[in-house]
Amino acid sequence: MGQMATILPMPKDPRIVIRMKMRGIVIFSLFATIGLANSCNAQKINNPICDEKKELVIQFISSELKRLKLNKKTIHKQIVFNVANAQNSSIKELFSDGYFGLIQNFKISTEEDVIHFDNEFDDNEYDFLKNQISCHKTKNWSAIVGNKYFNNQEEVELEGISYSIPVFSKGGKYGFVYVESKYSGALKVYKMVEGNWEYFAQSTIWIE
Repeated sequence: MGQMATILPMPKDPRIVIRMKMRGIVIFSLFATIGLANSCNAQKINNPICDEKKELVIQFISSELKRLKLNKKTIHKQIVFNVANAQNSSIKELFSDGYFGLIQNFKISTEEDVIHFDNEFDDNEYDFLKNQISCHKTKNWSAIVGNKYFNNQEEVELEGISYSIPVFSKGGKYGFVYVESKYSGALKVYKMVEGNWEYFAQSTIWIE
């Protein structure tokens, strides 16, 4: 037969019992704090683009909202996180070979000008784009770029345009943003050209 576990008797002095309990609470709290810190650090390691791309998001969307405003377009405050189709799927699902294979770039003169985006990106790149969506929890653009592009009338206007969080390829060559109106939704691709974002390609996701 195996040896029986030895159970130590509790001390009779209640003050000693209290000190032991307090010591146990302190030790538990210390390990809990260390575990939480490690968890936070792990999240930062897994999502290093959260801070890295923040300024790029602000720059990109501010420029785009300014352009729409100048063209008298109505802009919704709410950030889009789901595609407005029958499945109501997540924006992150657009970052896959199936949807990237549908992207068509503009200014095509010959077959060599055609870019096959599903061949340009792999699973690591797709995960990099998806993680940028996960970084953002803000629901309204006004919390990121202020209220200067919006007013109450535009916020409730049904004919307006809604944007998802823009995301960027690892090298910063391409920017992607899902844009939808009342009648359609599209994944738009922008290319960095001489320091400016050029509307470069598009994939129509749904249309009515």
